[in-house]
Amino acid sequence: MISTRLKAAVNGWKLYAIGAGLDIFPGNPVNNNTELSIQRAVTASLTRQFLPSGSSTVQTLAIGNTIEIYVYVNRTLVTSTSVTL
Repeated sequence: MISTRLKAAVNGWKLYAIGAGLDIFPGNPVNNNTELSIQRAVTASLTRQFLPSGSSTVQTLAIGNTIEIYVYVNRTLVTSTSVTL
């Protein structure tokens, strides 16, 4: 389900209200504020009627004009995706 939410966010599955809203980030600068906003958006998506608050960790890594997103549950990587800005 976590992968589905990120896929919906990145690939724009507009028919499903489960995405993390990552479609608003392309065009933003690659900086700490953008990374933090992406982390918050993904975390909010996962805790919205799905995972208990605090049960997942979202980390980002900026590489060029792309931000890689990694989602961990119980300190285990469960999925990742990227957003090109």
